[in-house]
Amino acid sequence: MMITWRETLSYANRVGVKPGDKILIAGSGANALAFICHCVYANAEVVMLGNRKRGNDAARLGARLSIDYKSDDISAQLLKVFPCGIDTIIDAVGYATNVNAALPLLKEDGTVAVYGWNSRVDYGINPFLAKRSFKVYCDGYDEPETHDEVLLRISEKRLCASDWYDEEHPVPLCDISSAYERLNSHESYKYLIDLG
Repeated sequence: MMITWRETLSYANRVGVKPGDKILIAGSGANALAFICHCVYANAEVVMLGNRKRGNDAARLGARLSIDYKSDDISAQLLKVFPCGIDTIIDAVGYATNVNAALPLLKEDGTVAVYGWNSRVDYGINPFLAKRSFKVYCDGYDEPETHDEVLLRISEKRLCASDWYDEEHPVPLCDISSAYERLNSHESYKYLIDLG
């Protein structure tokens, strides 16, 4: 969890998430949840575009809305929540289709930040879908720079491992392959492994 939290916090900080920003998190996995937590902590308004089944988790962590990425009216749903536009789109997956669906609402000089590696080789957004010029964040993160801040947020109970995995029922090490299978089928975000 420390790696996930430190990477995503460094990334969000470097992208420049600020209080009052309208942020779209594209994705609904473990990294997307971390971005939701960090952006909410920064007092930004957050919407998640991802798997419908994970909408309750996004709401519990502070997202204003969760939109199913398979929906036919993504732009209309986003417009209801962000009628003045989106400041930043963070693509936690690396799936350009989600970003392209939201580009018409990106504000002038807004930012598209692609964190996920799903299709880095052939990632393709259509800049002409946006109404105005925008920035693309292509830099990375520096995990150690956020270590102390992550520890603070853990102590404040603003980052809780139990939001990502079941602490009460760890998976025995001898059964770790089943945990990987369940991760691949998106049954959970992460698993706690019992090494005993």
